[in-house]
Amino acid sequence: MTTTNDTAPRSAPKAEGAIPTTVRFDPGESREVDHWILDLREQAGIRWDKDEVIWEL
Repeated sequence: MTTTNDTAPRSAPKAEGAIPTTVRFDPGESREVDHWILDLREQAGIRWDKDEVIWEL
């Protein structure tokens, strides 16, 4: 049996019927949201991307 370690980045799976969404913050809120997500990552011990956090909200 042969095992390969494919470490190439893969795109995230897309949900059936998913609709692309863009969320924009004004410059003042953007920095606040970034800090909030960094705090959330630290508290949870999970490295979430901003899009993952917004999607869950």
